[in-house]
Amino acid sequence: MSGLEAWIEAHRGELIGDLQRLLRQPSISAQDRGIRECAALVVEMLQSWGITAQIHETPRHPVITGELRGEGDRTLLIYGHYDVQPPEPLELWEHDPFGAEIVDGRVYARGAVDDKGNLLAAIEAARGLHAMGRLPCSIKFIIEGEEEISSPNLLPFVRAHRELLAADALVGFDGNVTPGGRPEVVLGMKGICYVELEAEVGRDQHSSKAPLVPNPAWRLVWALNSLKGPDERVRVPGFYDDVVPPTPEELELLERMEWDEEALRQAWGVQRFLGDRTGQNARVALLYEPTCTICGFEAGYTGPGAKTVLPGVARCKVDFRLVPRQDPADIFRKVRAHLDAGGFSDVKMKLIGALKASKTPVDAPVARALTEALRETFQVEPNVRPLVEGSGPGYVFEEVLGIPQAYSGFGPPEDRLHAPNEYITVDGYLKGIQACMRFYERFGSAG
Repeated sequence: MSGLEAWIEAHRGELIGDLQRLLRQPSISAQDRGIRECAALVVEMLQSWGITAQIHETPRHPVITGELRGEGDRTLLIYGHYDVQPPEPLELWEHDPFGAEIVDGRVYARGAVDDKGNLLAAIEAARGLHAMGRLPCSIKFIIEGEEEISSPNLLPFVRAHRELLAADALVGFDGNVTPGGRPEVVLGMKGICYVELEAEVGRDQHSSKAPLVPNPAWRLVWALNSLKGPDERVRVPGFYDDVVPPTPEELELLERMEWDEEALRQAWGVQRFLGDRTGQNARVALLYEPTCTICGFEAGYTGPGAKTVLPGVARCKVDFRLVPRQDPADIFRKVRAHLDAGGFSDVKMKLIGALKASKTPVDAPVARALTEALRETFQVEPNVRPLVEGSGPGYVFEEVLGIPQAYSGFGPPEDRLHAPNEYITVDGYLKGIQACMRFYERFGSAG
């Protein structure tokens, strides 16, 4: 047993107890539930481990920063978030979503993986190495409470605190290992432009008035039909102008990615991928093509039986997943102009959330150090991904701080993030601590 494993084993009960304590504190950003209490708890835990920590107010939810001084002249910035998704639908949970109950080696709770369990593994690793006198670099923390609502105040905060957050590289831990048990190294993420469309004529009326009264549901259907065609191409002029293909190095990484198409189709509930794509074509499409997705639609009556109503208002949510170099503000303007030109100026459009894409070079030292640490800890080759199809605030650190970044996570292969019965395994959590310890040692000695 290595010194790192010995320290983890000696503190096993304490480490698991810390995880349960954090998971039992609700912190639902969308509902403003338990946020301040959780921020205070995180600061209390950090300070109890000798980490300098403070709370910073923002227009909505607080940001936490912290620092632990180590040896050497390198500094690593760790990003995470203490907010979680709502646990609803509650009736589908088999365990209290804020009970942190341990059953068969699994810790069930909202935030177990996204992101409290992963974040705590990174923090515990830092304080463990420091306690052992083996922390070879200084570690800073930025922990926000708005990631689950698209981080609206992170960009201005980072801009206002450049010196406080100055570092040589950034890492974040928020995700799972693959179905094949391989930890991942993620070097970039897609952006997003999330909008709400609304058509309104006033109030609900009897459907017999349809020959004379406009139907807002039809207005939205026609407007949506103008955005995307049956060929899956977005019809907004200029939408693809800034899209760039993957580099040869990125294509090589895609070829080496774990990619079980049958398992993916089964997990996603589909018999085939769109366009019958397979292999490298499917991987490139997933990661390097922007999208337009109807996320939800509401209008009129959808209950049991009949109600002959002409709805007064119709709304829908649409997200555009964007690739590097696409700007969500530019996409918003182009969609608005497209709707106006198509005769849909009456359809209101509101921006709900926006994040730019981000990407770190595949040969960045921080990525190599993380890959080596994961390989040694898990005894398998990590799954290195140049991009993921999801979105996050990585662009903030790329744009403002100008530092390379990499992401990983230690959740189970079964993806229950944002879903009922989210859990992290005790073994995955403790292995995550060990992997982070090894990573800090490699990063600090990389010169």
